[in-house]
Amino acid sequence: MSEGEETMTTTSQFVVPAPRRTRRSSEQVAADRVLVGRIRASLNRNPVAVVRALEMLFAAQTRDEQVVAETVHTNERGFSQADARTGTWLVQVVIAGGRDAGFTEEGLLRGKALEMGRRIASKYVRTQLLSAAKAKQAAAEYEVALVKSEEEARIEAAAAAGREPFAAERSENRVPFYVIARMMAGPNPSDEEGAFWDSWKDEMKDRY
Repeated sequence: MSEGEETMTTTSQFVVPAPRRTRRSSEQVAADRVLVGRIRASLNRNPVAVVRALEMLFAAQTRDEQVVAETVHTNERGFSQADARTGTWLVQVVIAGGRDAGFTEEGLLRGKALEMGRRIASKYVRTQLLSAAKAKQAAAEYEVALVKSEEEARIEAAAAAGREPFAAERSENRVPFYVIARMMAGPNPSDEEGAFWDSWKDEMKDRY
């Protein structure tokens, strides 16, 4: 589908909001720049990242667009008109066919198909793939905040009852950060994704 903004993604399970022009702080700009760099590096080094990006973009197409392999709605989601036919072919024929044939995720796109897929995915790094990556980060941050609030509620309840919570009580029900990181990375993370969520896990441990 057509991108209304500049046309340049852990997975398609995250809903990618349509890009909107909003004023961003310098910190947000810097964080986005770092994340864009990670996405580009992942696409350049790992075929699995290209597969996931294409599948996410294809999933964002409307049902009728998926059927005709064209972009007919201007909603800033999915493939642009120029990429719809090739992107759909890569997902429905090459990638799906590779899975049916028992190929590994790393081997689903090779040679010219990988080059085409990488070229298409790279157009959406600063828009839809960035939005997907930020949504994934936000989901992880929410899980952390939820765990932290539940732990604080238990500690406050103990204090209200006139007893000092023990260290074991503070942590016995806490979901380990490595569990959250593993969940967000998915079943077959790329090397870059694995490294990112390992770094995130360590950062959360230091913060909390």
